Amino acid sequence: MNATRTIEFRGVEFDVEFDYTPYRAATRLDPVEGGDVDLLSISVAGYEMSALLSDWAVEHVRYEVEALIPEIMTEEIIAASEARDDERRESRYFA
Repeated sequence: MNATRTIEFRGVEFDVEFDYTPYRAATRLDPVEGGDVDLLSISVAGYEMSALLSDWAVEHVRYEVEALIPEIMTEEIIAASEARDDERRESRYFA
């Protein structure tokens, strides 16, 4: 799944575009899976900065993005639920 978020690092706001794998809950037999992050773009004011940042800075940004995955997943679940509710309302009125 693709997402974009703004991450502040050392007083600079980076716009980060990334792909991530949603978490899958653990079962008795399988551990938690997902939460993997692939950084696609790190930019400031529309300028790509990935190549200019140190490996340490990129890893810090990745860490911050990974911490946001549960919040992003919650937003997506709420949005999907609201879309289903809207569809149900429309189908009642236009059936």
